Amino acid sequence: ADVATSDPDYAAYIWARQKGITFGWVDGKFHPDAPLSTPSTVAFMYRYQKAMGQVTPKAPASSSLPGNQDAPQSSGGWQHKVREGSAFWRESRWAVQQRIWGYTRDWEHERFFMETTSVYDLALMLYRMEHGGSHLR
Repeated sequence: ADVATSDPDYAAYIWARQKGITFGWVDGKFHPDAPLSTPSTVAFMYRYQKAMGQVTPKAPASSSLPGNQDAPQSSGGWQHKVREGSAFWRESRWAVQQRIWGYTRDWEHERFFMETTSVYDLALMLYRMEHGGSHLR
């Protein structure tokens, strides 16, 4: 209801909805001008990969990696702080396992819960997704 059929990106919104990449907000609208949070961005990437048949979950590098609120730095720096079963948990775990996002180590710190995702953050995630993840360990 909040995207006019005359909007130049209308077809993209409908395509993303049909592919299951986005379902809009809880009120049923897309809110196209709202900034994206990092977890939402990761969710879109995960769902796009899944829609294209390219989601290939791999075993985590450490048993402390996914879903553990108090994951130690011994996980190699890759972790997330999303509670198991909460919104975007699966997508966040996937992003960490694929080494697309979630590296937290001293001066090389990716803020997984930034308020919004910048175009630079998105470019980094897309690059990593295309090239087999980050080489940061």
